[in-house]
Amino acid sequence: MPENTENTDAGTEVALKDGWDTETTTTVKIPDGTEVTGLAKVSTVYAVSDGKIIQYQFQRDFTMSAGQKIQE
Repeated sequence: MPENTENTDAGTEVALKDGWDTETTTTVKIPDGTEVTGLAKVSTVYAVSDGKIIQYQFQRDFTMSAGQKIQE
């Protein structure tokens, strides 16, 4: 995701601020049967620019329409 700057258009999804995500362990089993464990960053929110360098976080499970929440 791009960083939020003064040139970012309003409504553009941008990189999350520090602390808006978390790390969790993830394990992947590759074709030879070996399991590889690592860290993955996860987030339940996304960041959107207002076009004036402020960014807002929104939960990934809803959409706003005319100011009302619509469940997905």
